Amino acid sequence: MAAARVHPLAGAAALAGDRVVHFARIRNRARDMGKVLLAQLDRYLFEHHPDVKQVNLIGHSLGGRLLVSALKDLQQTPEHGLVVGDVLLMAAAVRIDAAEAELLKQRISGRLINAYSTEDHVLLLNLGEKSLGRTPVEHFENVRMQGYRHHHYWQRLQEVLIATRFSGCEGLETGITVLPTMTRDPVLQDVWLHSVLARSPDYVLEAAIKHLRSSRWTRLKATEADRTYAFVREFQL
Repeated sequence: MAAARVHPLAGAAALAGDRVVHFARIRNRARDMGKVLLAQLDRYLFEHHPDVKQVNLIGHSLGGRLLVSALKDLQQTPEHGLVVGDVLLMAAAVRIDAAEAELLKQRISGRLINAYSTEDHVLLLNLGEKSLGRTPVEHFENVRMQGYRHHHYWQRLQEVLIATRFSGCEGLETGITVLPTMTRDPVLQDVWLHSVLARSPDYVLEAAIKHLRSSRWTRLKATEADRTYAFVREFQL
């Protein structure tokens, strides 16, 4: 009953304040998780996919904060030699200056990319910090995503990957699909999973197939003629 007597503007202010507090709490968790990410990923790949020696990383929002924390903590090569190639930060909810960016660049073997938008108002909740996801910073390859709001990056991932020339998407043009859209085959319509696997080294696909075939629910057979098609098929509903 007491809540019913609260002025609507006061209620909205309380809700906004609660979201800001929640955002601050989660950003601390992202920082802490980043400190152990690469060591755990290095160990997992060594045990389950030993042929994978390099990874490219994409982080969105607080995921960008997590990756920045991970790279800051990467003061030496992980135990099993995992190399970080390209790093793409989309709408990154983290403050970083040019000196810090230069340090991060030295810790990867590929490109350090900042996909940002000045129209991302969600990042204004990141109180006390000027978020990377709203501004260019020296030592990044800064790509402005015109008109993008915070939720657009995953929805329009193909555009982002092409605009930033992310690994595997070099030379492609925005507005041109990788595979024909007229096909009704759900496997071929799963454009990004199918096309990325088709361009991946054979050992990556074989390791993924080996891991998937250990699951009870899979229909994947060792005799499949089109390995890429068969793998993607298993993830269709």
